Amino acid sequence: MAADFWSSTQRMHWQFTRESLQETRDELKLLETTMEQSELVSKVSVQYDLYMRIYIHSLVNKLGRRLSVRQVALSTAEVYLMRFLTRVSLKEVNLYLLITTCIYLSCKIEECPQHIRTIVSEARNLWPEYIPHDATKVAEFEFYLIEELDTYLIVHHPYRSLILINEVLTNYNRKNNTNGIPAAATAPNDETAKSPSSLSPEELQSSWSIINDSYVTDLPLIFPPHIIAAASVYLTIVLKHNHLVHLQKEALKNSKPTPMNEELLKSDALRAYVHFLGHSNIDLAEVVEAVQEMITLYEVWESYDENHCKKPLESVLLNR
Repeated sequence: MAADFWSSTQRMHWQFTRESLQETRDELKLLETTMEQSELVSKVSVQYDLYMRIYIHSLVNKLGRRLSVRQVALSTAEVYLMRFLTRVSLKEVNLYLLITTCIYLSCKIEECPQHIRTIVSEARNLWPEYIPHDATKVAEFEFYLIEELDTYLIVHHPYRSLILINEVLTNYNRKNNTNGIPAAATAPNDETAKSPSSLSPEELQSSWSIINDSYVTDLPLIFPPHIIAAASVYLTIVLKHNHLVHLQKEALKNSKPTPMNEELLKSDALRAYVHFLGHSNIDLAEVVEAVQEMITLYEVWESYDENHCKKPLESVLLNR
């Protein structure tokens, strides 16, 4: 067990490049094709694409809400799911039982344990066709899950990195304004002395939500936690700025003068954050790649249809 990401089993054993991750999935797809030809699994097409991952994400959150599980434990469960599905085909397992087991195990690891009978009971209320009455089935699956994860169960999340970035950004902005003039060198009433401080509670919550959404993508398998956190803050600031620009344009179009947000429209927060990133040791290319991944996710999410994922799984599970 490691206290930091850089010496953790997550980095040493469960960190992929995009190329190595694709190779791993190609090998799994080849194995799945062989099992189909041997009639060991169904030939119904079940794609582990972004639509399916959005569906899995929604299932994890549904069960998590019923159990009042902490968000960090749910995120750990999603990482377990991601890792497991790099080695085992969706067609080989009962996805609903897998989700139940991942949450059961993650609650233990994140020190908010749930009784196995409680988890099985709530899971059966959600998915009665797929979850057996016998709680020992989850206990058996837990051993299978731990084996496929190579017993490496500690997960480092971007949430802590988000809090640290916010603290560093606050201290950075106290010393430097957006024009590069030290705050101490300006008069107290000088407008140039104003610089954005830490993220507002709303911005922090928005960044947190973007991190939650990142577990739909491959980002937790590819990038260190601080990259995902930095990308979430950038997206939050850009989205807020674009929203304000849109409101201002609408007001001007309707000839409705508004005193609002003129300072915000100058995007001091965005310039300050970009300036901060430029002076940090954070890999900007990785941040840009993570931002693009999240934008792609949100574009796909707009056309998401639950039945597109639910029906193939139903066909595979109920016709075994």
